Amino acid sequence: MKPWQSVLKLDSVKAFQLAGILRQLASLLTGIILAHSGFSVKEIGSYEYVLFFVTTASFFWVNGILQYFMARSNQSNEPHPERTVTQLLILLALVSVVVLNFLHFSAIAPLNIRVLWLVSLLLMFNVPSLFIEQILYRQNSIVVQVSLSVGFLAIQIIFLLSMLFFKLPFENVYNILLILALCKFIFLVTFTKAYIFNKGLFQKLLKIFKTALPFIGYFIITGMASIVDGWIIKFRWHDEGMFAIYKYGARDLPLLGSLAIGLGSAILPMITSNLEYALQQIKTRSTKLMHVVYPIMIVMVAFSDKIFPFLLNSDFKETSLIFSVYAFIIGARFLYPQTILSGLGYNRFLFYNSIIELTINIMLSLVFSLYFGLAGIALGSVMAYFYEKISASLYLFKKQGIRLHEYTPLPIYLFYNSLLAVIFVISHLN
Repeated sequence: MKPWQSVLKLDSVKAFQLAGILRQLASLLTGIILAHSGFSVKEIGSYEYVLFFVTTASFFWVNGILQYFMARSNQSNEPHPERTVTQLLILLALVSVVVLNFLHFSAIAPLNIRVLWLVSLLLMFNVPSLFIEQILYRQNSIVVQVSLSVGFLAIQIIFLLSMLFFKLPFENVYNILLILALCKFIFLVTFTKAYIFNKGLFQKLLKIFKTALPFIGYFIITGMASIVDGWIIKFRWHDEGMFAIYKYGARDLPLLGSLAIGLGSAILPMITSNLEYALQQIKTRSTKLMHVVYPIMIVMVAFSDKIFPFLLNSDFKETSLIFSVYAFIIGARFLYPQTILSGLGYNRFLFYNSIIELTINIMLSLVFSLYFGLAGIALGSVMAYFYEKISASLYLFKKQGIRLHEYTPLPIYLFYNSLLAVIFVISHLN
């Protein structure tokens, strides 16, 4: 282990979490820079909508395939499973681009022609590149994982600041995204040698896709919640600026939520090999994370009405309340029954349960938005997400006899969530 690794005590799990944090940090800093750049809220909203369209067209298959890889790759007899999965991701990206263009030119779902090209290119180059983090995690490539994450973050921020310094038009934001996406794509293809096509490749791709279908189906439903929120805003307010205001607030406690999510993804391979050890690791590592995440979250909620106008600008004042409501979702993020159920193969339950969660989410978001505006949509998402975690916990106990306290530090968990609720009431409801 290198000296700097010893100091930071980085293992593959922490490096994987750090990669997720830095990816979200790039998104957060981009938003902050754009908000202080003098560009209008509508322009920033149009940028967020491009990313939203990319997510809509890809979230289910890319997350499903990545989850399959994390859960099943250690059981594969393939000599290079990461190469085959990369080729499948590229093929699915190409199919998505073809479908998107068909929907546009057949007038079923027409887009601005420039938006169509941007979404198509990002689908082709950026989406498959998300696989890099999982590959490096499974190969225990800590140095490469951290170096790439830090490097791409630094390049993106330098490009953005240079764009503002030279007062270049807003459209250059998209050029920066495309350049970075192409660089990541080239690295992915080169690193996995995805340009090598072995005999029987199509049959292998089809087999992986069929095996991953339960994961893809699950993510179609669970990921649909945030997609539906975006479409509710689009058709209820008809304002791209409102979409930007919501998106900048409804994040998993910018950056910190990805720590909890990353832990679940990293632990998933352990569940299939040693369940007792995996439960211990979830409890131990989540305890350490709670002591980091919750204090920061509580402070941000307490001062969100001052933090967000400062970080962004006065046009984003409503973002503070949306953020404070959405911050409660971190309590659900720190419950891991779905990770355990997925590792144990209970994907059918997860799929049907996610349908119920999506239904609850849509109904509550629509109703609450009538009374609380954008914050109501965030509240509906939080409540639906808690339903999903609680029901999964009950199902896990019913099927495996695994109690919540076996993988959750309940006293610490309840203390921090209660304190968060008190701070929210004092800060926003007094």
